[in-house]
Amino acid sequence: MKICEACGMENDDTRVFCHNCAARLPAPAAGSLPGLPKKSAPVVGAAAPPISSYQPTARPKPPGKIRQARPGIFSILYSLLPWLLLAGFGAAIYLVFQPPDFIPAPAQPDLVETGRLELFFQDASKTSGGAWQGEENAINRFLASNVRLEAVSNSLGVKSQFHRCYVRLGQDRMDFTLQIAVFDRDLYLTLLLAPATENGRLHPRVIGAELGRLPVPAPLAAWILPIWSPCLDSLGNVVDILQKAESAEVKPGRIVIRWPGGSQATR
Repeated sequence: MKICEACGMENDDTRVFCHNCAARLPAPAAGSLPGLPKKSAPVVGAAAPPISSYQPTARPKPPGKIRQARPGIFSILYSLLPWLLLAGFGAAIYLVFQPPDFIPAPAQPDLVETGRLELFFQDASKTSGGAWQGEENAINRFLASNVRLEAVSNSLGVKSQFHRCYVRLGQDRMDFTLQIAVFDRDLYLTLLLAPATENGRLHPRVIGAELGRLPVPAPLAAWILPIWSPCLDSLGNVVDILQKAESAEVKPGRIVIRWPGGSQATR
């Protein structure tokens, strides 16, 4: 409470002038008003107030250079993929122009022998149980006498010159090779055939192919089968007669073909 010095009236601590005589009231003592702390004399030798342990979080320094992540194995392979494809294509072209391991000497044409062979094929196909046993050299002489192909040019202007075609008899398979020249380089295109019987009739089954020394799987060999069509078409009636056969047994250097009706060999 404030006591007016003029009239002695008690006043609230919040008043500045006396409500009785309007005299100015004295200032309130320290700590008498609510919310105002009392002043205290400092204690000599007292410890300083503790410093807050709060420390501001230091901001990370920006790096001088951005560190780049090392590329993974897939990123490396992806970047090398065009070069790997180019290297694979170059290796394939190199293998195509490489000759096979075995190249037989060119067979000499023999028109008399091939004429007798055609007649025998016709007789064997008409005889019940007819059979024919042929040697590899005799077949190649027949091919040399009957296959004559002219040079062929395609839409790309690449001219191929036919040289010859020949067979090589192995165990249960026959390799039919077409030798041509492209850009003065010899190419050897080999069709790998195996005898198969379907509905009582003989037909060659394609088991693969080789372009030079590049192997071609059987599914892809079927797409390039037309390459050998000119040679097969030039054999004419012989191919038709062979398609009427019942079975064939192929061994190294020898083949036995049988027609329906028995297994008696006529030659």
